[in-house]
Amino acid sequence: MHHVSLALLLASPAVAAAQGPLADPLPDIPVSPVTARLADSVSTLEFPIDVADPGDGSGRLFVNGFDGRTHIVQNGAILPVPFADLRQAPPFSTSSSAMSSIAFHPDFVADEAAGIGGRIYVVMVEAPATGMTDFGCMTGTQQSVLYELRPMANDPNREDPARRREVLRIGECNVIHNLNDLAFGPDGYLYAAKGDDLSNQGGQDTTTINGNVLRIDVDGQSGNPLSANARYWIPADNPFVGDPSGLDEIYAYGFRNPWRMSFDFATGDFFVTDVGERDIEEVNRVDLAPDGSARNYGWNEMEGSFRFLGIGMGVTDDLTGLPPGFVGVDPIGQYDHTENFVSITGGILYRGNAYPALRGKFLFGEWIAGHLFTLDVNTGAIERLMIDPSGDTIHGQPPYTTGEPREGVIALRADAQGEPLILVTQRNLDPEGRLLRIAELPIGASYCGPAVPNSTGVPGVITAAGSSAALDGDVTLTARDLPLEFGYFLASQTQSTFQPPGSTGLLCLGGNIGRYAQPQQIIVGPTGTLELDLGAVPVNPPVAVTAGDTWNFQCWFRDQPATSNFTDGVSITFF
Repeated sequence: MHHVSLALLLASPAVAAAQGPLADPLPDIPVSPVTARLADSVSTLEFPIDVADPGDGSGRLFVNGFDGRTHIVQNGAILPVPFADLRQAPPFSTSSSAMSSIAFHPDFVADEAAGIGGRIYVVMVEAPATGMTDFGCMTGTQQSVLYELRPMANDPNREDPARRREVLRIGECNVIHNLNDLAFGPDGYLYAAKGDDLSNQGGQDTTTINGNVLRIDVDGQSGNPLSANARYWIPADNPFVGDPSGLDEIYAYGFRNPWRMSFDFATGDFFVTDVGERDIEEVNRVDLAPDGSARNYGWNEMEGSFRFLGIGMGVTDDLTGLPPGFVGVDPIGQYDHTENFVSITGGILYRGNAYPALRGKFLFGEWIAGHLFTLDVNTGAIERLMIDPSGDTIHGQPPYTTGEPREGVIALRADAQGEPLILVTQRNLDPEGRLLRIAELPIGASYCGPAVPNSTGVPGVITAAGSSAALDGDVTLTARDLPLEFGYFLASQTQSTFQPPGSTGLLCLGGNIGRYAQPQQIIVGPTGTLELDLGAVPVNPPVAVTAGDTWNFQCWFRDQPATSNFTDGVSITFF
């Protein structure tokens, strides 16, 4: 469903709206009940800025660098020679990203198998006047160049410079808000996110290249006309084809700094994240209007669903000052800067299998504060994903102070299995960066907690990880913060609260209670784990877990010779 701006409705004097800038436009972001544990996949990347999986089964990941090189990571190791080196001689230094994006052609795998070399597309920043521009400033601070790369015939891990092809060159007046991201859609076309280049008209002037999502054809599909520079084709149904009021390449407009884009290939939905000015960060669902015209995503008349008052002047929900007839599309998710979350870096609609609690949510990252978030694309609800400190915190837990050095999420992509690739770098552009993965995502819901503290001084905790799909049969229980004694796990379909004789803690199970007490199931020490057999939960008699069941688990443990205790409980509803 599209959320069209309420400008026309709120223009009526009968509708009350706040006057002047809003100090706190949106509610604070709640914390998700889901806690993730992150782990390093690669810890010594140099100037990383984007990552992509070619999907060819090779185990390779391609990582673009701020310094203009593309490295290959294979089986967790960085290959010693870069795949591509697009650095200029002498080196061009800029405060903008030098190699901001990488995208594999949909036929990459087939072309590799055919021995003709699959096509890879990258965005490279070059010095001003390096080449003749197709759009933008003739003389500016730098140029954004879209290149097509191919590997060498005898080495798929090395680019063949002789086959490198320039597709598009844009002159940039400023060093930020340039050509940011690339993505191929289900239609086979290449989409490119172009920032507003700090132009006064923002993304509202469709006769310029700035502030738009572009769509081009790199294959010459039937019926599509050739571009002006004769290096690509124009999709015939692009909204401004034959219309002098807009450039042929524009697919959608009204963006400030659309840093990342991604497609949900299950539905065809297209997501574009737009970095805000001083107030609002956006997740947009982008497509054409029903009549084939281009949709306007607001900037610089709007910032999110609010009217933008001007640089440094804030936003208001009084939309009466918008131009006559203005109709913009509201984001499907937005948050404000009052919590110092100020630079969205994009993400994916999660379709993987490893973390059912995330399935169907839009998972995205934050650059300045280094957090991960989830968005319900149907309700617009955003939650901050908690990061288990026993893993990798990405320095992303509050409180956050403006200017504090920490890592930020510069890109969040999906691998060939749909699992997240989280690329983080230091905000001060320290050359070292890392690639993280979600190592564990607990399932189920905690209850009956916190438990009564044991002799270690803290309460025992139980968590579950794996899949809540009954057919998967993949659930692992973990009990931690236990004394140096022994214990075992319990299971029941009934919750209760009872303090057994001789225990300082509460038994939070009732009814038919099963006990995992075989020798290999006994806990010895401060932490214990148990891989559940969902085919035979040890109640009397043992039963199999089926879809629709809710099971509750707890851990009993000996604490000092004269007493015992319990962890809290975890409840899992299986599907």
